[in-house]
Amino acid sequence: MLISTKTLKPLLKNRMLDRVGLLDRLSTGKKKQLILISGSAGFGKTSLVCQWLGRNNLPHAWYSLDDTDNDPDVFFRYLLTAMLSIDDRLEEMIGPALQTQRELSAADAIPLIVQASVTLGKDAYLIFDDYHLISNNKIHNALIRLFQYQPPTLHVVIISRYTLPPTLRRMKNQLNYTEISALDLKLTQKEVVLFFRKIFPLTLDATQVSDVIAYTDGWIAGLQIIGLFFTQKGVRKDLKIFQGPARREIGEYLFYEVIQAQPEEIRLFLYQTAVLKRFNANLAKYVTGSKDAEEHVNEILRKNLFIACIDSDGQWYRYHQLFSASIRAQVDASSDLLKKTLKRAVLWFAEHNYLEDALQHAFILNDFEFVADFMEVNLDAIFKQCERSSIQWWLSKLPQDILLRHPLLRLAGCSFDILAKQISNVEHVLLDVEKNQMDLIRHYDKTKRQRCLDLIIYQKALLEFAKFQFDVDVKRLDGAIQKISNAGKPFACGIQFIIAHIHTFHGKPQYAEKRLKIVSENMLPSEDNSLRIRWARIMATNLKVQGQLRQAEKTLRNTFLFFEKQPPPALSLKYLIYGGMADIYFSQYRLDLAYEYGVIALRYAKQTKDFEGTVNGLNQLAAISMIKGDIETANDYKKQLQVVAKQTNHAYWLRFADAVLLFLEMRCGNVAVVHRWADRRNLRIDERFSLVFVMEALALAVFFLSQGKTDESIALLKKLRARCVRRNILEAVLNIDILYSTILINQEKRDKAKDILDHALQFGETEGYVQPFVSNANIIAPLLDNIINDRLCRRQSDYLSNLLHLCTVKHSVSPSATPETKEKNNFNMTKKEIEILKYIAAGYRNKEIAEKNFISINTVKTHAQNIFRKLDVGGRLEAIRRARELNLISAIDVL
Repeated sequence: MLISTKTLKPLLKNRMLDRVGLLDRLSTGKKKQLILISGSAGFGKTSLVCQWLGRNNLPHAWYSLDDTDNDPDVFFRYLLTAMLSIDDRLEEMIGPALQTQRELSAADAIPLIVQASVTLGKDAYLIFDDYHLISNNKIHNALIRLFQYQPPTLHVVIISRYTLPPTLRRMKNQLNYTEISALDLKLTQKEVVLFFRKIFPLTLDATQVSDVIAYTDGWIAGLQIIGLFFTQKGVRKDLKIFQGPARREIGEYLFYEVIQAQPEEIRLFLYQTAVLKRFNANLAKYVTGSKDAEEHVNEILRKNLFIACIDSDGQWYRYHQLFSASIRAQVDASSDLLKKTLKRAVLWFAEHNYLEDALQHAFILNDFEFVADFMEVNLDAIFKQCERSSIQWWLSKLPQDILLRHPLLRLAGCSFDILAKQISNVEHVLLDVEKNQMDLIRHYDKTKRQRCLDLIIYQKALLEFAKFQFDVDVKRLDGAIQKISNAGKPFACGIQFIIAHIHTFHGKPQYAEKRLKIVSENMLPSEDNSLRIRWARIMATNLKVQGQLRQAEKTLRNTFLFFEKQPPPALSLKYLIYGGMADIYFSQYRLDLAYEYGVIALRYAKQTKDFEGTVNGLNQLAAISMIKGDIETANDYKKQLQVVAKQTNHAYWLRFADAVLLFLEMRCGNVAVVHRWADRRNLRIDERFSLVFVMEALALAVFFLSQGKTDESIALLKKLRARCVRRNILEAVLNIDILYSTILINQEKRDKAKDILDHALQFGETEGYVQPFVSNANIIAPLLDNIINDRLCRRQSDYLSNLLHLCTVKHSVSPSATPETKEKNNFNMTKKEIEILKYIAAGYRNKEIAEKNFISINTVKTHAQNIFRKLDVGGRLEAIRRARELNLISAIDVL
């Protein structure tokens, strides 16, 4: 959930010093690409920019940064949200990107910002406040990319305590920029006089002004401190209390002369709330126990005691960090008062569903026993709302001796080690808990005690699966389910998922569906949305294995739709859905989307150290890269896959990686590698059935063909097909039939090949399979062309037209149209219309074209109508045919 105050321009105080010279400099440079304001805290950088924007009524997007914005996805979501404040017209363009559940990147956000700026057609300002808190080079590089494509109407304003990081500093010299430095921000003697006269008001003589400037070095925050002191104590000649601008001394002054001078109830309120990173009246009332908390906040605001409102509704506040730091430096951090305040703040944040705030304040406390107790009590909510990587980090911050006193946290942490295949770690924890910590578990309350016992059963089942993969005894797993209490239904659900996974792997999809039905009837109504994600991925895999590609896609899409309406679970879990969609798109030969979703899935899997997700992701991306002709990238993914598989030294994963790499090696023509594998593997057709066995058998059949062993290949495919049909593994049957038809074509048995292909094509059209046909296009294209054209004569079909086009392009050896021919036949189409035409030919829908080109659906429809008019056709199908005839899109891989 985004914090709305971060994209709002801070409110200006009623009394402000007009820094006319600096405001004029900013106005003079307002057309520059970059406007940089840098200087230490308390020099009025943010206030200056706010004044300038208001004075000139400049359209702007404001983004107040903090440490959490170093996550690129968080950064780009806030940045795009800030852009929406410039003009309501941008909602249609930017909204879809913000609604997506996948992690946003520079490739998503920067084109949107550029396009939005162009669409506005007027000057707009993008303000980054506190940019010094950004340390992630990916974000620095994103700004460089923005500068490279920056339209003349977009101006970037960076407010920072420091000069730019080296990555951006090199870029700065290539830009038109204006800069206000720390030296510029220091108040002049004239401004100091005006400051005291307007803000407090006070009249200082020339000597006093000179002394103040000498002691504060033109620092506005220091001047404000002195002004407060003068207001309360009277103007003093002796300013030695400010001797030297060292912040420690000023902080001590601030504490003793400003804070201590407040009435007792205000002073106590400041002590208690200064430790909070942000607060509202309700939180302040809860942590201080004061019924007058709201009045105290208003009084502090009236006295201008370094407090700022950080949301447009005037509900949330924070102190200037120098102010709060001075309090914390003087008040004993270990005092009972501050401990009590922090603990109550943690509980309030948790109760109001601000878990990130709760955990931040818990760790500030440095009472790790309290932190561990808090995490145990809120374990369910933390696992549901927080990213796995964050939970791992928080657990890692707890000292080992604290963890040893909290077996519930140790057992919960085992889940991460199992995902990462850190088998020995889990075995050690489970053994140690059962041997040495059962007394601790017995001292838990009933709820936590039962959760521990359920977790032990669950983690043992996960551990057994992790060690033996798909050779686990299902009866033993069923026995584990029976031991889990009613309160541990999510754990029982997890074991059911394992069993369903095992059944799918061994070619028993009907058994897998029975297990998934149990989950759907008894456990999905729970509030644990992570169960829904895992169920959807396993169900989609099971459906796809049976050849039900469209239903598998629908299952995953429905899950995406569900989370558009419900609070989403941790994003890191969603790699399961993204990985499933990557598989679907690959089968549909929508390679760009498959790659895009595969990258997201792999990123999340690596982030959470999920071994299986990482292996599957590397497999997907290697295959897609190979098909797209990016051999270098494919080889990189292959190497990563080999390294990751060897890390576990597990027979199954080594076998799986070998099977995946076989197909990639065959695509590269590395027959020798496949030959060595075939000799080593010595595969038999009567071996125990599994999905990996099917992959290996298909690879061996292809290898036999490459060796001229046609009879061996046919015999293997026939036996393999019979076994797959019996188990309803129809996706494999489709691949077998297409491969078999290629053999028949080579044997010039075209009628029989055509009959097999015809049935395969019927199945492919029903379910939307494209990739198996395109992968064999070099051989089957002539027969497919004949079959498809016969059908197109009887009825229109976007699927058949797209498939014919893709296979023709893949098979085509004719030269591309010459530039002269293209110019002659382009019918005065614009570059954008040609681009839209390619997407149409690739089978993309209007909504997908709009999303990929950062334009509205109506704009896509307008382009399409112009294309149809210029080609003199009535719709998509005719447009594709006509464009191919005219060589507008032939021999171009539009995907």
